[in-house]
Amino acid sequence: MIYITGDTHGMIDFGYIKEYFAAHYSTPKDILFILGDVAPVWSKDDSSISDYDLLGPTIIYIDGNHENFELLNSFPLVNKFGAKMHMLSGNLYHVLRGEIAEINGLSFLCLGGATSIDKDRRIDRVSWWNEENITYSDIDNALNNLKKRDNKVDYVLTHCAPSSVLTKKIGYKKDKNTDALEELSSIVITDHWYFGHYHSDKIIDKKYRLFYHDILVIDKRYVGNRETFEHEYYLPDDGGGFLRHNGRKTMLKEDDLPEWYMDNRERDGVSYFSLRGVKHVAFSPSPFNNHINKDARLFLSYDKPIDLQKDRGYGRYYEAEVVPWRASLTRVIKGLAKYSPRLKLKKVEALINLNYDRYINEPDNWRGSPYFFRPFPEVETPILENTKFAVQLKGNVVCAFRNSNEVDTYLSNVKKSLGGVLDMIPLPIAIAASEGVLEAYATPEGVLWVISHSPNGENPQDNTEYDIKEASWHWNNRM
Repeated sequence: MIYITGDTHGMIDFGYIKEYFAAHYSTPKDILFILGDVAPVWSKDDSSISDYDLLGPTIIYIDGNHENFELLNSFPLVNKFGAKMHMLSGNLYHVLRGEIAEINGLSFLCLGGATSIDKDRRIDRVSWWNEENITYSDIDNALNNLKKRDNKVDYVLTHCAPSSVLTKKIGYKKDKNTDALEELSSIVITDHWYFGHYHSDKIIDKKYRLFYHDILVIDKRYVGNRETFEHEYYLPDDGGGFLRHNGRKTMLKEDDLPEWYMDNRERDGVSYFSLRGVKHVAFSPSPFNNHINKDARLFLSYDKPIDLQKDRGYGRYYEAEVVPWRASLTRVIKGLAKYSPRLKLKKVEALINLNYDRYINEPDNWRGSPYFFRPFPEVETPILENTKFAVQLKGNVVCAFRNSNEVDTYLSNVKKSLGGVLDMIPLPIAIAASEGVLEAYATPEGVLWVISHSPNGENPQDNTEYDIKEASWHWNNRM
């Protein structure tokens, strides 16, 4: 996938993209374009490179007018996607002006630069750099690269707007930088011209669009370098680099896999499994009270339904083709929502939430450890038996407790890091989930099976089938 957004200003406006990618599955095979004023290196003592590097997607940004060009130009030059870029980290790149990047079959002409209207209040070479201005050599580089393509590109990405768009559509005065882009606009042939700089979100017309906090998703995916035939591959820690399937060596390497293959660390290597085309999902939480995700598992099938009554031992079900082990449950679910969108996963998400509630009601599990909130707080979730209190964050229940003392201890551990925005509220105790372990099963048709295990992990006792769309919960006649 390819994403486009506007100015982030170091960490000032970073929060909105951090929140977005925390809620959506992404990997470095996804691309995020930022339209200038990123400033991940503002001074030697003010760097946010690591924050951008860990966001999820590979970030490519054009420069704006609020950049430390002296530091920016000190980073090594690399060729990526056919364009010259400064490499700030493994997932963060600054593309040079006039370069054209080819990504997932689309072409992007990138040309940063703009005028600082507040430069009189800034200090030269400390908070303002003359390199913000677009030069003749920048335009020449763009024109030379365009000539190789008959002046055609799919997208033009700039920081400021061409003068005619700026004066007629936005109502601002033009300057020498917008004039330079106006000259370019008379030559380049494109259907999409996107820019930032003006701290607003606005669709100008079918061609021009102004970005600030909007995030555009372009559904063009990285399909890999070679054809893949299997749902799962394995990379052993033998240093060879070639993937295996069922023990047989293939000619594939990790970079050859399409973007919908998710990595999962195993004991002696890494497995890669497809998140696309999944038709059936089963969830089994850890049978151990002191584990939250370590031994909880999701079971994926690309064809046959998973028969939960045919247990091969320790949660290995027949027909389950892929069993992510020790993978992040939330990451898998978000990936399935992205690449297998026909799956109805709300009840599975609810049971994962319940698994977190069950875990934090054992104080020894989280004492001295990071706090654990429900990973899907927006999803309606049943509550454990005898639950009396819930903790809310932004209107959503993020965890629930049976004992008020546990709540007080828990809140004291996390309030400081969350700025005291948590609220404790009493809960009705009429609706309660089973004490036993619950398992969920989802299909695109919306049918969900729920199985109740006895607390000691014995075999399933019963099986209840119902439509996931129903508002009420019918689990073991308790809900």
